[in-house]
Amino acid sequence: MHVKYFVHLLIFFSALVPNGLNCSESCNSITLNIQLGSEVLLPCTLLKSEKTEEARWSQTSSLLSIRPNGNITFDDPRDGRMTVFPLLFGRGNFSILVHQFQASDMGMYCCQLSHECQRVELKLSQSPEDHKGGNTGDGE
Repeated sequence: MHVKYFVHLLIFFSALVPNGLNCSESCNSITLNIQLGSEVLLPCTLLKSEKTEEARWSQTSSLLSIRPNGNITFDDPRDGRMTVFPLLFGRGNFSILVHQFQASDMGMYCCQLSHECQRVELKLSQSPEDHKGGNTGDGE
């Protein structure tokens, strides 16, 4: 009986905690064709205000958060393969660079700042011509 109660509580509280990917269909969206082993720039330019909260990057779980003062917290640094550009934050540029892209890195990424968001979908390039410097976009 206690186990069943505990499981119900766990399900309830896990629903309250945001999972890593909360991008809605209303987010700006871009699709990038990439090759494994390449460097991939995940673009994110959002409007900043004086009351800007932290910007967050996520995939299936939280990757990192960027606070207005420039402090960065890596929740999943991908074995040190992520580069962040703190000097660009003041301009609202929260883009990140992923080095040595791996199959486990594939999928949808989300960059969120307050109520704004940018979705970046990564697809495996079918040929070298699809791949131009790490980020060929066919954004919508």
